[in-house]
Amino acid sequence: MDTVCYNGAFVVPGERGFAPERLLSTNYVYQRMHAFDRRILFPDAHLEILGRAVERVCGVPFVLPEPTLRQAVGALLDANRYPHGSSRITLRVFPHGLETVLAAGDRRSALLSALRAVA
Repeated sequence: MDTVCYNGAFVVPGERGFAPERLLSTNYVYQRMHAFDRRILFPDAHLEILGRAVERVCGVPFVLPEPTLRQAVGALLDANRYPHGSSRITLRVFPHGLETVLAAGDRRSALLSALRAVA
């Protein structure tokens, strides 16, 4: 698995207290997005849909500022050396956290991952 953006930090899964298989055993809500030349298309619409879904399904609010998403996506694609052009991005929200040992306070986690487009 490539580098991911976990709560704003770029990490390789397995180095931050969670393994890739943990992603499959924890509840989350996700939104798939399309990026072209390192820019998310229609980020405001994606964030609105995801925010409503997290609140409806999990009963907790989720807000991610659009500029934060834009910056994280560009940096994620750069970190993984993705070519300019088309990429798919998945934003997963873990309403109850992803790490096994959680600090007090807000436990929600957000994970951005990318998938190269098939030419």
